[in-house]
Amino acid sequence: MIEFILSNIPLVIIIVGGILSLLGRKENNKDTSTKPINPLPPVKKEIRQAEKTTEHKETAFDVLKREMEEKLRKEVQKHLPTVTQQAKKLRPVIEEKKTEIVQTSQTTKQLQQEYSELKTELSRKRAITSRLLPNQSAQKVVEGIIWSEILGPPRAKKPFRPNNKI
Repeated sequence: MIEFILSNIPLVIIIVGGILSLLGRKENNKDTSTKPINPLPPVKKEIRQAEKTTEHKETAFDVLKREMEEKLRKEVQKHLPTVTQQAKKLRPVIEEKKTEIVQTSQTTKQLQQEYSELKTELSRKRAITSRLLPNQSAQKVVEGIIWSEILGPPRAKKPFRPNNKI
């Protein structure tokens, strides 16, 4: 039912407009009904009695309801072919959009899986590199250079020779 209403929004708007216009007309009629009504001219008593009995059986609300239903049926019948044509035109577009949405959701799932796999692989590689290369601070680097000078070959074995010969 909700799908029908949502797929036929122009029809719903027309129906609501018709109901509101009928209610507006009835309210206008109520304003004029406060004026004194001229009594009916003298007619046969049988006809007056027949009118009174039919008035008692059918209230003003019933008359209004019947009128609204008739107008509503006419409006629906008038706009039904255009609404059905529009629905037929829109069905392929809707189906196409549904397939696009399904495809994009599938690709999104695949990309999410690839992302999670790459993320786990990256964290695994980081763990391996952190085990292989321990944290080296600047102080340790300086100490390493000093120890290489101390434990390396003496300076006499590595004489200094400038490249500038004058």
